[in-house]
Amino acid sequence: MNEEIGVFSMFSENNDLLSSSGEIKVMNMEYIDSEITNWEELFKGYSKLHAVTYSSSIDFISKLLPMFKEIEIIFGFEKVLKGLDDIMAYQQVTIEELRSIFNKKEQNLLNRIDDGTLKLFLMRDKVSHKKMYLLKGDGLEPKVITGSANLSNIAFSGKQLENIYVLKGENAYKEFFAEYNEMKLESTDSISREAIALSDGEDIENIPIISNVKTNKVIIISPENEVASNSNKNILIKYNHLKKKYKDVVPKPSKNGNILLNYSEVKKIKEKIKHVNIEKNAIERKTPKLKIDINNKEVILDDMPLDLNPKPEEIKNDVNLFVNYFKGFNTFLGDTEDAINKYYAFTNWFFASPFMSVIRSYATIYNKPITPYPVFGLLYGKSNAGKTKLLETLMLMMVGQKAVLPAKEFTKSLIYNLREEMLGFPIVIDDLNNTRFRNHAIELIKDDSYIAENFSSIAISANEDVKAVENELSKRMIICHITASLPKMDAMKGSLVRTTQNNIGTAFYREYLRRMMDTTIPLLIEELSDDEKEAPDIFYLSSKIIKEIIGEFYKEEVPDWVVELKLDYYFETLAEQSIKQKILTMWKSNPKIFKVNKKSNILTIDTGDYHEANRIVGELPSYMHKGTANGVISLDLKYAEEYFGQDFCSRFIDRFIK
Repeated sequence: MNEEIGVFSMFSENNDLLSSSGEIKVMNMEYIDSEITNWEELFKGYSKLHAVTYSSSIDFISKLLPMFKEIEIIFGFEKVLKGLDDIMAYQQVTIEELRSIFNKKEQNLLNRIDDGTLKLFLMRDKVSHKKMYLLKGDGLEPKVITGSANLSNIAFSGKQLENIYVLKGENAYKEFFAEYNEMKLESTDSISREAIALSDGEDIENIPIISNVKTNKVIIISPENEVASNSNKNILIKYNHLKKKYKDVVPKPSKNGNILLNYSEVKKIKEKIKHVNIEKNAIERKTPKLKIDINNKEVILDDMPLDLNPKPEEIKNDVNLFVNYFKGFNTFLGDTEDAINKYYAFTNWFFASPFMSVIRSYATIYNKPITPYPVFGLLYGKSNAGKTKLLETLMLMMVGQKAVLPAKEFTKSLIYNLREEMLGFPIVIDDLNNTRFRNHAIELIKDDSYIAENFSSIAISANEDVKAVENELSKRMIICHITASLPKMDAMKGSLVRTTQNNIGTAFYREYLRRMMDTTIPLLIEELSDDEKEAPDIFYLSSKIIKEIIGEFYKEEVPDWVVELKLDYYFETLAEQSIKQKILTMWKSNPKIFKVNKKSNILTIDTGDYHEANRIVGELPSYMHKGTANGVISLDLKYAEEYFGQDFCSRFIDRFIK
C-alpha cells in the first residue's frame, strides 16, 4: 500500500462541486506510439525548462537544474488553501525544503536566482493538480511532458505506475505555455534568494506572500473551497504544524471570503508572533529537553547523554521512596484504593510518554493506527487529591527538576509552538479550570494526528469543575478521575511529599529508560513493521518493566497495586469508570428517575437539568444514545444494561428483598 495514502481521507471530497455546471477545458490528442527510455534521455538537450509540479518533488529538481540554462518552476500544492495560515504554512515548508536541498549540495544554485536564470514561484490561493514540463532549445522541436507524474525521483524512476505523455511541436508548446503564464500571473508569489538562504521558521518577512506585500502594497487573497488530494506525508506533517502555528495570528477572511493583506496587517501578524515567541522562549528556558535517540540507543537531556547505567544502591533508594510515597495515599479520605490504582496507571503512561512520539512515527510509516499511543493525559478530581504533587514527583524522577506550566499561560497556539521544541519531555499544565479546558485543550486533544520524531506529550491536572470528559476525548487520551482527597490541614503539612521530593533521584527512571531502549522499543518497532500483527501494546511492556524494577529493588513485599497494565485498561476501564459510577450512583440513590419501556427497548433517565443531561450523553458511547430532550436521556435498554452491568427493569422494592 502506498504510504502516502491516509493522511487525508480519499472520501472527504466536497460533492457539492459536482452540481455546478462550470466549463472544463479538454485537449484532444492522437496516439502515435510509445517507447522505453529514462529521465535523462527525456530531458536531455534542451536549454529552457518551465515546470509546474508539487513541492514534494524538490530533491529530484536539484538533479535537473544543472541541465538547463534557464529554468522557471511553479510549485503547486494538492492541499486546499483556505486561509492565510494555510498559504503561509505551505510557502514556508516549501522554502525550508528548498533550503535543505540547496544547503546539502546545490548552494551555488542560489546564485542563479540572482542572475535571473532560475526563477521559482509558489501557488498562493489556487489548488494546482497540474504536472507539466515545457522544454525548449536551439535546433530542437519544442516538447511538452505531462500526465500523472510529479517531477520526483520515484515518478521518473520507473518504480511507480505513472502516465507520462510527450507532445512535440509549436502548437502544443504554445497551448501549454499560455496556461503556464496564466497560472504564474494570476496566483503565484516569487521566491527570492533571501527567502531560501535566511529561512529560519521564525522571521515571516521572507515568506513570499508577506515579502510581496512590500512590493505590491496590497494583496487580495481569494481562497479556494475545493478539497484536494494527498501530498507527500512529510510535507503535510510540516505543513500542518506550521498552519497551527499561524492560525491564531493571521487575519480572518471578510464576509465575501477574501483576505486583504497590506503592510499594516503584516505588522500585526509580526507582533502576535513576537508575543507568542516571548512566551515560548520564557517557558523553554525553564523546561528540560529530553530526546529519545533510537538509532544510537541514547537519551539526551539538555544536549547531554544520560547515564543509563545507574548504581544499584541509587535505584534502590528511588524505588523505596516511590513505593512509600504511593503508600501515603492510604491516609486519604474516600476511595484510596481506586486513587492508588489510577495514579499508578498514570505513572506508567507518564514514564512512557517520551516514547509515544517515536512509536507514533513508526506506526505512521508502517500504516498502523496511532491511537494506541496517546499523547494526552488528564488527572482531574477533588482539590487536595495530590495531583500536582504527584506530577512534580514524577518529573523529579525523570529529569531531576519540576517544570510546570501554570494554567493561565496555557493556550492552543503556545502548545503548538512548544511541542516540537521541547522534544520528548511532557508538558505539564497544572490546575486547569473548565473554561480553559473547553477553550484550548479540547481542540488540541481532538487534533491528535500530529507526528514528529520527538515531540512532547501533554499532561493536564484539573479540579472537579471539569465535570465531564466526552467520549470523543476519552478515545484519544488517558483519563484518571480521582475521588479521594486529604483534609486541608493534612495537605498543608505534607511531610511525606517533602521527604520524597528532597531525596528521590533519577536512577529508577534511568534504569527504566535503559530497559526500554535495550529490548522494548526495538521489539515494538519490529512488531509495527509486521503486517500480520496488530499494533503492539506499549502500556503492557512499560508496566512490565516498572514491575520488574520494583520487584528487584524494593526491600519489602511488593504491593498489590504494582501490576502489569494493558491498553484495554486505559481505554475501557479507566475511560468508562467515571460515567459508570455516576449512573449507578444515580440508580441507587434515586431510581424513580429511571423508566423502562421493554416493548420499545428504551431506558429513560430524567436528570431534571438540560446541561447535566448533555454532559452525561457526551461521556456515553454513541451507539447507546437514542435522544435527549428537556433533560431526559433516552438510551437503548439492551445496550445500557450490558454497558452498566445493571438490570434496570428490577423494581425499587426488589433491591431490598433477597
